[in-house]
Amino acid sequence: MKTYYAYLVKTLAFILFVFLAPNNTFSQCSTTITTYPYNEGFESGLGNWSQDTTTDDRDWTRLTGGTPSSNTGPSGANGGSYYMYTEATNNFNLVFNFISPCFDLTSESAAYFSFYYHMYGTNMGTLDVEVSTDNGATFSTPVWSRSGEAQTSNGAAWILAEVDLRDYLGQTIVIRFNGTTGPQFTSDMAIDDVQLSNVPRPEIDIQSNALTIVDGDTTPSTFDNTDFGTTDTGTPAIYTYTIQNLGLANLNLSSWTSSAGEFVVSAPVSTNLAPGASTTLTITFTPSGTATYNSTITINNNDSDEGVYTFNVRGIGAAALSCSSATITLPYTESFESGLNGWSSGGSNAIRVNNPGASYDNNYSLNIRANSGNGSSFCSPSIDITAYDKVDFKFFFYASGFELNETFTVEYSSNGGTWQILRSFKAGDTSPANKSGDFQMGTSSTNYYVRTATVLRSNYTFSNDVRFRIQSKASDTSDNIYVDNISITGITFNSPTVGPGGVTSDLSLWLQADKLNGTTVGTDGALVSQWIDTGMGNNAEATASGQEPVYRNSTARNINFNPVIDFTNDNNTASGDMTYLDGREVLEGSAGFNSDDIFMVVIPDTPVNTSTIPLDTFTSFDITANNSHVEDVTGFGFGNYSARFTNEIFGYAVGSTSQSSPFPGFGRGVTDSSINMNQIAIINTRHNTSDSDIEIYMNANQIGDVTNDANDFSTIREQRFWLGRSQYWQGSFDGRIAEVITYRARKDDADATQERNRIQSYLAIKYGITLEPTITAGVIEEGNLDYVDSDGTVIWDVSASAGFNFDIAGIGRDDASGLDQRQSSSINS
Repeated sequence: MKTYYAYLVKTLAFILFVFLAPNNTFSQCSTTITTYPYNEGFESGLGNWSQDTTTDDRDWTRLTGGTPSSNTGPSGANGGSYYMYTEATNNFNLVFNFISPCFDLTSESAAYFSFYYHMYGTNMGTLDVEVSTDNGATFSTPVWSRSGEAQTSNGAAWILAEVDLRDYLGQTIVIRFNGTTGPQFTSDMAIDDVQLSNVPRPEIDIQSNALTIVDGDTTPSTFDNTDFGTTDTGTPAIYTYTIQNLGLANLNLSSWTSSAGEFVVSAPVSTNLAPGASTTLTITFTPSGTATYNSTITINNNDSDEGVYTFNVRGIGAAALSCSSATITLPYTESFESGLNGWSSGGSNAIRVNNPGASYDNNYSLNIRANSGNGSSFCSPSIDITAYDKVDFKFFFYASGFELNETFTVEYSSNGGTWQILRSFKAGDTSPANKSGDFQMGTSSTNYYVRTATVLRSNYTFSNDVRFRIQSKASDTSDNIYVDNISITGITFNSPTVGPGGVTSDLSLWLQADKLNGTTVGTDGALVSQWIDTGMGNNAEATASGQEPVYRNSTARNINFNPVIDFTNDNNTASGDMTYLDGREVLEGSAGFNSDDIFMVVIPDTPVNTSTIPLDTFTSFDITANNSHVEDVTGFGFGNYSARFTNEIFGYAVGSTSQSSPFPGFGRGVTDSSINMNQIAIINTRHNTSDSDIEIYMNANQIGDVTNDANDFSTIREQRFWLGRSQYWQGSFDGRIAEVITYRARKDDADATQERNRIQSYLAIKYGITLEPTITAGVIEEGNLDYVDSDGTVIWDVSASAGFNFDIAGIGRDDASGLDQRQSSSINS
């Protein structure tokens, strides 16, 4: 026993030494920085920085060139040759700490810490910046943090981060980079060009198409609008670029030039940008002949390390594509079985072919290949669209041979000479594991696809000589797109005089099952191929035969004697799909989703709980991400809706998230599992008063209780929508929808007589729903909200009807709402 005890004492002494030693190692600063600005680019080593040898799992690695693993990490340093990074291979979910020297701020009046970071990889973890005021013994909660993938390729530009350290003035501090890798190897995060300055600095960033154009970029790309593509000789092509100030001091733009006369740079809208501000300029490319033109764009400014910001642009001048003089009227369809019928080929890489295996319908289709400019394109006949507000260009296609990231485009011209890209479609791996393309690359796919490109009068010039063009931008003649069954439709927007609760201001989408064709009910049991929008006119339609939900108007399936659209998808078998031709029950519209204020009368038939595979209900597209092939679940659905929530039964989200913690991306969720989501309900998602978050209501009770990544919130306005599925996932919603309403602005609700409660009252009366009910142990009891008509007049006063506010139902007619409810019963009875 004594021997064992002595051994135990020695062992404990050793253990205490090990765990107490770290505090001693930071008892004083080995190096203290007192002169600023301080810079470290790791070109000759770690400088005065050090690895954490005691409290983390792995060391940061100094490297030149790209990281060893594919699909993660940068391709090189931000400045110079070297940078620091976390090697994630076989180092999953581990902590990497990298510690600065001491910085003496006791005599400084300002302090700003900045660095560049690169976080490319689908399983990217979290990078934190932390501060210690006790020589590294303890560190603060992060003063800066970034989670998830920030770049989309290893060659993408590094991003500047800048932290205001004013809270630490008068002290000596230590700074620590704390990197935590994700669950797989694609989590190589990197830092470079660290600076601590006592003078704030501006930081210029230039973007187009929501992508940063890195300073010194010499590789023009269509993705960021530095490659202007092919333009007819003498015809201008114009792109807009956004200049942002990401720094903490004013950014001054002093000059903007082009090295070639074919490219003309306009003056920026503003030349003095406050921190966080932005401005725009345009570059106009007008080719003088049939050649390839290159230019270096130079923006002079007062950014200390990018004061001469340059990037290359390129464009090709070509003989004008001779579109035919044929004209067509809308609506229009063409399957090319009898010929080109007014469509014009630009050359030998654009031909009509007899290939039944590649044609969606019958035998013939348009075969477009390679990348020979106009020679790889087809031009439509002329169309007069001056009578319309929206035009949809829908087509089916088959692809073979396209390599990763090769594209084809649908383009628009209001004069037959100047072309604008409406949508660009990228080849990639469409499997759930990768989700990297709009259509499957290579030659193994046998899928057909369908897509719609939409032109809105608010965004484009409408004329009497409009044309559409489809152009291949692939690498060779073995890369083929086959286009078939083109349809072009025009919509003249309504100006509604009738609206939900009489509220027509900002009304966009209004789908009513009792007005299936816009005026009357449909037939019970019939397939629903089109649901007419009685708002602006953005109809919901089945993309192809076999994808229609069912119309129900029987007492067993309708809601308070009102018909419904019945979706019967199996959420448990829903998989990834980019064809949009999977046979699932889905309706879609090319515009009409507005996040400001959404109302839906709905009941999911699949039991909803925290483990329910998502029921994608009403979804759209995050325009700020501009990525049409990712797992974008913008909108809302029931069940375990998104990885960005935990234990939710309903969620609203914007955009996509990562496959690993900490799951970035805005979301608002409902996690109260006592709420019964399997009931007929008015679901209302709407902006908060500052347009910075989403509120979620069920029958006028607010139920949203958790927000994820609030800083990533964005407004979605007049974007395409799906009922029953989301952008990447197949139809999964199983349930009934009676009504869908969206507004382009949040509706007033300061009191019960204002717009929002007029809308809710209309829906509650129509569908027998008790508003703002007290719920005890899951049982709906008395209502607590007045009911009003379209004039705002109270028609059921809950305070005056105390004791009689249970199971509220009503009959009545309100012409301003289009309401004519002649029989009614509460859904609770």
